[in-house]
Amino acid sequence: MALDLKYRLAELGYNMGYGAKRQFASYDLVEKFPFYFTVFTFAVGIFTLAYPEVGTPKWLSIGILVFSYIMTSVNSYSKSKEGFIESGKRIQECYGRIRNLYIEVDSKEASVVFREMEEIEAEYHKVSLHKQVFGSDIYAHFKLFGESQSKWFVKELKLKFWRDMVPAALYKFIFMVIVILLVSGWLNSEMLDEIISCMKTGRS
Repeated sequence: MALDLKYRLAELGYNMGYGAKRQFASYDLVEKFPFYFTVFTFAVGIFTLAYPEVGTPKWLSIGILVFSYIMTSVNSYSKSKEGFIESGKRIQECYGRIRNLYIEVDSKEASVVFREMEEIEAEYHKVSLHKQVFGSDIYAHFKLFGESQSKWFVKELKLKFWRDMVPAALYKFIFMVIVILLVSGWLNSEMLDEIISCMKTGRS
């Protein structure tokens, strides 16, 4: 029974730790992403003015358009950013209580553990904000496993790096970037072929 309780507490710890980090990730994206994007596009603009002969790569132009759309979505959450912080803090408190309960599980009655666990879980669902900023799930994974003490539930749940710690959304994002680069390369090669063909026609 104690082993089952430990596993369940570890599951809740993972969910709450991830939930808290996602709230904080959403806040960071709303607060910092527009500034970083502005600095990046400004730097690209300066570069193209300084070196007009180089031009702007097609993949970079496509990337800027994609991130412009993302920034528009992020800006729509600006009024909710304080709510993200508050929710994250309260979920973090629930996470701490679950972790303490996990440590003390062997010295408590199972019925007491169940009752406390249900109370903490109910509080967690009550304070969670479910509508999050795009990309916060990827960022939250890195914050959870890189910034917090996660070894206790990682060990209990036997989490694997590639299967559990790397978010599925990151694989999708990488796939999308590869497709964009391939399409961009194909378009550039098509244009190059047309230029070569026109040069050959002109010589003949």
